[in-house]
Amino acid sequence: MALNPYFSKYERSEQNLVEDLVVETIKMHGHEVVYLFRESPEIDTIFGEDTLPSVYKIGKPIEMYVESVDGFEGEGDFIAKFGLEVRDSMKLVVSKRRWKQEFSGITGGDGPGANAERPREGDLLYFPLSKGIFEIKFVEHEKPFYQFGKNYVYNISCELATFAGDTFETDNTEVDAAGTGIEQGYAEFALDVTLVTGAGTYALGETVTQGTASARVLKWTPPSGMTLAVLQLERVVGVFTASATPIVGADSGASWSYSAQAVTDISVGPTTSTVNQNADFEIQLDRIVDFTENNPFSEDI
Repeated sequence: MALNPYFSKYERSEQNLVEDLVVETIKMHGHEVVYLFRESPEIDTIFGEDTLPSVYKIGKPIEMYVESVDGFEGEGDFIAKFGLEVRDSMKLVVSKRRWKQEFSGITGGDGPGANAERPREGDLLYFPLSKGIFEIKFVEHEKPFYQFGKNYVYNISCELATFAGDTFETDNTEVDAAGTGIEQGYAEFALDVTLVTGAGTYALGETVTQGTASARVLKWTPPSGMTLAVLQLERVVGVFTASATPIVGADSGASWSYSAQAVTDISVGPTTSTVNQNADFEIQLDRIVDFTENNPFSEDI
């Protein structure tokens, strides 16, 4: 039996009123987060995973309401067999109308939803209160379930992200610093270069080059009085040499050089973190296993 044609359960005016209230509530009680589109240089279509580190070039702010008001959810902080692990998670709510207004027409990332029709799993959110970056795990689009015949929000479930050499080039200094671990202290190996002559100020997280060699700026200490400038680099590719060829910043345009008399120190071990133990494990392993033998695990040596 068909529905009664003389009664309408859904009025467009009521839908617009509810949506206006949702948008206004999120603007009043929400937080501004930065949405980061994920780009995968190469995807393994068989295993469905990245074969190269992801790249994040587009970051756009939008207001979202934090549903988990009592604090982060998830397993929290605990000591695992490999040290301290942080597994925070939270749920966020964003208005569908505001999402369409901010992201309509933007093309970012790859795969389904690359044209920003909706938030997508795998993208990142920068939460400024904790200065943490969260990965979207699931996006629910039917909760609450069709109030007045329409859905008004996306419910986003996300967890604290872990990175494996990902590149952040959003032109947002705070976001790029959090993603590259400059503030969080994820850098395990760094190259300290004492500079002698030059001009300009290097930007944190930017790429610097000297000939064919390249690296990323981890820290920049300008000269002061009798103290020379020091440039701390990470992800070094190639060899930086003591010569007249300057080290040039790709974004800042800063150009400095160092001589053979300058102090160049390669720091092995956690330079900015008190948690990482990779170097300690390697040292202890070298004391146990003799890698000079062809087969150290065999009795026939």
